[in-house]
Amino acid sequence: MKKSVVILTVCILILSVQLNAQNKKSAIFKNDKSSLGIGIGLDHGGIGGNLTLYPTKNIGVFGGFGYAFAGVGYNAGVKLRFVSDNPKSGYVPYIVGMYGYNTVIHVKNASSLDKFFYGPSVGIGLDIRPGNPDKKSYWSLSLLYPVRSSDVEDYREDLENHHSVVFDSELIPLAFTISYRLVIKYFDN
Repeated sequence: MKKSVVILTVCILILSVQLNAQNKKSAIFKNDKSSLGIGIGLDHGGIGGNLTLYPTKNIGVFGGFGYAFAGVGYNAGVKLRFVSDNPKSGYVPYIVGMYGYNTVIHVKNASSLDKFFYGPSVGIGLDIRPGNPDKKSYWSLSLLYPVRSSDVEDYREDLENHHSVVFDSELIPLAFTISYRLVIKYFDN
């Protein structure tokens, strides 16, 4: 499991370097100082929104909330992006760490058995803003690893053994985020 996360991290970084090398434009991309994202993923609380503020160009803090099939989910965390003072590429890799909901169990036709589990999640991602350096929006993608406690599996076993709940699938070890971000304010380059 850890090996696949490391391999994926290396692939994203190599991709960003290759995309950076292929970008022959001399235009300078501005770094957002604050942005609002709409999308799906843990950092959006499920299906919802995310506000990110960058005290410095490389370090941001965020909070997100949304609908997570069993109620409202939320997360807050830190985003470390790898940008230069004069970015010439619209592709920015980043790593992220957060705390909040990282697993939800939703039991069809028995909402009283629904339950959220909270804990840390870590991941890697890529902000994608090719083309126009003055564009006020961009896409952001990430792959996240939710660090789940044994309480999640204990609860699943309890539901199976004491409530006759049948699970159709296992928990997915990785989560993803896809977000469309609107820039609120840029840093002055």
